[in-house]
Amino acid sequence: MAESGIANPTVTIILNGVELFDTISTIVQAQLAEVGITVEVRPFPPAGAAPAFRTGEGGAYLSSAQIGGDPMTFLAFNVFGIQNPGGLWPEVQQLYAELQQKPFDDPARDEILQDINRRLADQVVQIPWVQVSVQYLSAPGLVGLGDSTFTQANSAPDLRIVGVEKSEVARRRPTSGLQARPVCPGRTLVVPSRAHRRFSTTRSPARGVPGS
Repeated sequence: MAESGIANPTVTIILNGVELFDTISTIVQAQLAEVGITVEVRPFPPAGAAPAFRTGEGGAYLSSAQIGGDPMTFLAFNVFGIQNPGGLWPEVQQLYAELQQKPFDDPARDEILQDINRRLADQVVQIPWVQVSVQYLSAPGLVGLGDSTFTQANSAPDLRIVGVEKSEVARRRPTSGLQARPVCPGRTLVVPSRAHRRFSTTRSPARGVPGS
């Protein structure tokens, strides 16, 4: 802290005044005090902190963020979007512009993501403080959740490869309109054919990762 040349550093953290964030802010306040940083906590009514932060209130915003799915989902909102009103330096903005033009299966896409990650590690935008694991309960015979490439998107599990084992389908109902395909040795996944495929639009809520 002495090397920074900042005397008596102080930061104002704004947050929605709910129990979870009140507790975390108290912990953050104590931890930063140990390294000589004074933290002022400014609670807002629920859902009021985000608009205030985006218009220049406070030096940091204690909130939750959904971590999962394609990294672009997180970057677009939390790093290059409205959750970072301070913006980023031109080199990283250029990398992000190149990333947006790359097809999903282009190897260069991973290289750009890694480059962005390295730069953000040097100039931190988001500080993960607490991670809350997301768990899903499923009925016997449901398979595919653990094999999903993207475990979460918009607070919901990726249902594109979720199905039921063939033996479970045979036990419960006829397999008309269902197609079976292997997913791993000794296991068969049964998925609805295109004509029978239906997914509910109701999603179970998932807890996120409180960040800065």
